[in-house]
Amino acid sequence: MDDKELAWEEIETEHIVEDEWIDFRKSTYRYPDGRVFSPYYSYSRRDYTVIVASDENGHYLCVRQFRQGIKEVTTEFPAGGIERTDGKEYGSRDAAEAALDCAKRELREETGYEL
Repeated sequence: MDDKELAWEEIETEHIVEDEWIDFRKSTYRYPDGRVFSPYYSYSRRDYTVIVASDENGHYLCVRQFRQGIKEVTTEFPAGGIERTDGKEYGSRDAAEAALDCAKRELREETGYEL
């Protein structure tokens, strides 16, 4: 069986929320056997990096941040969104900051450490 025989055909998509942080969609798909399925909810987030770094003593560099979803302060590795150079939020990675450059920037912004 080839990939075309397994692929779902997107018939319709509604962007419920589409902003700089998330693209939350409600879609209708046609299965390869002709059945139609709806709603199918999905989301995309901006590309991002997570930095697992340690200092000269081998201690991991972490940040403490309030997370609204769980209403708690968490300890986590530094992370952040890859900046785009074309003004768009999603799409080809050709028009985006390099992941390593993003990781270096986020590490510096969130911890003060530099590579």
